[in-house]
Amino acid sequence: MAPHRFVLALGLGVLALSGCTRVSSTTQLAPKQLVPETTTSTPTAAAAEPRRLERAQALLSRLTERSRKPPAPPAPPAAPLVYPEDLIAVGYASITAQQSTDVAQRRLMAARASRIDAYRNMAELVYGVTFGSESSTDDNRLQNDVTRTRVTGRLQGVEVISIEPLGNDTYQTTLRLPGVEVARLRGATASR
Repeated sequence: MAPHRFVLALGLGVLALSGCTRVSSTTQLAPKQLVPETTTSTPTAAAAEPRRLERAQALLSRLTERSRKPPAPPAPPAAPLVYPEDLIAVGYASITAQQSTDVAQRRLMAARASRIDAYRNMAELVYGVTFGSESSTDDNRLQNDVTRTRVTGRLQGVEVISIEPLGNDTYQTTLRLPGVEVARLRGATASR
C-alpha cells in the first residue's frame, strides 16, 4: 500500500472520530500528481501494509457505525426547588396595658406593640428560641425560679397581612413570610 493511501485512511478515521459523517472533495488530483508507489524489498514491510489498511478500514467502519446511532436522550430536567411553606405569625397587645392618659395614643401604642410581638413570634419560627433557666432552693423549698428566652435574627420580606382590633381591649397583627424567604434566611444562618 502506498504511504499516501495509509495517510488518507488515517485522516478519514480521525474525521470520523470527530463526528464527521460525510467527506467530499472539490478538486481531483490528476494522475501525474499522484506519488508513484514504491516497492519494498523486505517481505515483512510488504505484508504489514495490507494489515494496516485492514485495521484503518475496520476503525473507520466502527466509527461510522457509532456516528449513525441515534444520540442519547437528553438528561431529564432538574427537579424544581422545593421551598418550605409560608410562615404565619400573630401578635397581640392590650390597649389598657399601655402607659398613656390619652385613649387614642394607647390604641396606637397597642397596635405597635402587637406588631412587635408578631415580629418576635416570626423570628422564633424562623430562627428558634434560646432558653436559659435558673432555680434556687433553700431547705428543699423552691425560692426563686427564673426563665429567660432570647430570640435573635434578621427578618426580610415579611408582609403585614392585617393590624386590627380584637374585641374592645386588644389589637391583633398577622404577618406572613413567603417560603422562598424562609429558605433564604435559614440558609444564610446555616452558612455562618
